[in-house]
Amino acid sequence: MRLAAIVAALALAAATAQAAINSPVSEWLLIAQRTVVDNAIEHQQAARLYGLVGSVQYYAIKAVRNDRKLKGIPEGAAVAYASHSALSHLFYWRQTSTYDPALSRHLAAFGVSDAQVTALREALVPYVQKEVVKRVTDGGSLFANFKFAGNGTENWGKYQATPNQTTARYPQVAHAKGYYLSSARIDSISSAFRRFRLDDPEYAQQLADVKAAGALNSATRSPYDTDSISFWALGTGTGTIAGVWLNISISVIPEDTPLIHQARFFKLLGSSFWDAAIACWRVKYRELFWRPITAIRTPHGVGESDPTWVPFLSTPAHPEYPSGHQCSSGAAWALLETYLGEDFTFNATSYGNLAAGARTYPSFAAAAKESGDSRFYAGVHFQKANVDGAQLGYTIAREIHSKYFGGLTFKDAIKGNL
Repeated sequence: MRLAAIVAALALAAATAQAAINSPVSEWLLIAQRTVVDNAIEHQQAARLYGLVGSVQYYAIKAVRNDRKLKGIPEGAAVAYASHSALSHLFYWRQTSTYDPALSRHLAAFGVSDAQVTALREALVPYVQKEVVKRVTDGGSLFANFKFAGNGTENWGKYQATPNQTTARYPQVAHAKGYYLSSARIDSISSAFRRFRLDDPEYAQQLADVKAAGALNSATRSPYDTDSISFWALGTGTGTIAGVWLNISISVIPEDTPLIHQARFFKLLGSSFWDAAIACWRVKYRELFWRPITAIRTPHGVGESDPTWVPFLSTPAHPEYPSGHQCSSGAAWALLETYLGEDFTFNATSYGNLAAGARTYPSFAAAAKESGDSRFYAGVHFQKANVDGAQLGYTIAREIHSKYFGGLTFKDAIKGNL
């Protein structure tokens, strides 16, 4: 499948005055995203996959530069081979129909010989297999045996099953192994994030706010904010919110960025998504705060209950605090802002809401805030969860960037420091 066809099918595409990168790095990330869409892979697991593909791409380029046996092989061919290997190990049923044709096209375009294909296999596959095993055994797929709280007065404020919900989504992610941050470090960072107390006046205010603005037939929500809900929702069966930011990143990275620096950025972005997800889910399943629909329908001494209240969107099947959307958005915001600046204007068009047209954002922070606001207007989050989720993701990504990537950006690449 050609890159243009892949992009057209994805959940969100972004465009800016700068031409988007169009390279083996971006194409194979979009092939990975197509896999997420077609297989209905959920948000956090998609984030883990994007991190894996970015990691093997970067390793492949470093291998070509440092391994004499790979001398003369184009970096783009190595990126394609490593990406193909990672995806084929995990989604073998798509190998013949999707991954093999894409790799064959790249190898032919780069003029790679049969002997060079063998060299790539011998040099890259062992590393890819090692990385795949790390992800498969990172604990993110274990059975968590989660039990919902009951609906008695002793459980006011506690997470309870929402209408038509029978299971909770991936509580096991809370204790999975990250790409970079240790479990102890995630505990240290996440310990500052705490849910509302029910006697907090701000809770009462935000409860009233989401009841009014997040209702299915809200009279206070503007048409723009209503459009924002579907613009940013992009749940299972799409590229997910991580894919949204992946596409935005592809669109704003300067087209002349060297391939190795593209790969380095996407390794950082994808791994930050996953580590932020672990921190986010650790807080979710530690705090176990109830969703707006439960709070609004339950008489609990705060505000006026309404047993018939319905949110604009169906409520996600995991605890409310903090917002998973915003943990990912915060991570992307941190990295894109660091690499490209605080006042970087870009346009984005959502295939989740084509009628909304292209939207212009004055900064990555503004886009991240709108993503969070959309969850408030959808009636699935209190604003505290959005603000704190973005801050948690931002903090995780900044730490990974500074500690494990030296705090270096594209400007350092131009100076020859990368």
